[in-house]
Amino acid sequence: MVVMRRIIALFISSAFLTVPLRAQSFEMPVDTSLPVITLSHVGGNSVVAPQNQKPLLTIRGDGSVILSDSQGKNKDLESRISEEDLHRLMNFVINDEHLREYDAGEAQFAINAINARCGHSLRVTEANSTVIHVHLADGDYEGSYYALDVYAQAYPTVKPLDRLWTIEKRLRQLMEEARAGGKDAVTSAMDAAQSFLQQQTDVFDLRLEDFAQTQMNSDSNTKALEFVHDRGDGTSTSVLVTYNLPQAPIVTMRTVRNPKPELMVCPQTQQ
Repeated sequence: MVVMRRIIALFISSAFLTVPLRAQSFEMPVDTSLPVITLSHVGGNSVVAPQNQKPLLTIRGDGSVILSDSQGKNKDLESRISEEDLHRLMNFVINDEHLREYDAGEAQFAINAINARCGHSLRVTEANSTVIHVHLADGDYEGSYYALDVYAQAYPTVKPLDRLWTIEKRLRQLMEEARAGGKDAVTSAMDAAQSFLQQQTDVFDLRLEDFAQTQMNSDSNTKALEFVHDRGDGTSTSVLVTYNLPQAPIVTMRTVRNPKPELMVCPQTQQ
């Protein structure tokens, strides 16, 4: 008899913290050494055959996180997330963004319908395919799409692509968190950034979701963590926390324009 670990995801009102609004469950493999989530980019301009490419991100059932260079040129980076954070991530992928129900055919059908209505289509060449694989006790689930970032942003009403792209963005942020040194390092940098912002005339609160990337410079032995806060007016405030040990972190900020992805736009109907 196979023993299963059961994860119960409870959604609780933050106001009362007593009544569960919804409870859903899924089962993880009992062998915690197995990967439960992988993120891969396959194809594109890679010189490595697809079957030999390593996942960019591997998360195992014990919370261990491995970042790999798909070309095999750099050493793997290992990190770890807590059991609570792993469960929260799995709930996000399975229950919030419905990876188990993902259907690439449904996405393509919706895109074809939009293209037919607009009278033209978007073409992308030499891109890679995003592949997100999840291993649960009841089986394996996978979502993949060619040039996902481009098509998901060009066709924002196609829900299967929007959900898969949302998952990839979450996994990408986790990769940047690992490069930063883990969740505690990101929280520490955010605290330093928030202290700096409190001294400015335009004060706003950063969130962990604003963490964007980790920049490493081996030549100068510096590490910088960037937070990007959307101001809702077409611009964002970039807050950069730079570490150059043994000095205290240096915080700088600047305003940047939000990128404008290419959207599939239908010609206006003549009245």
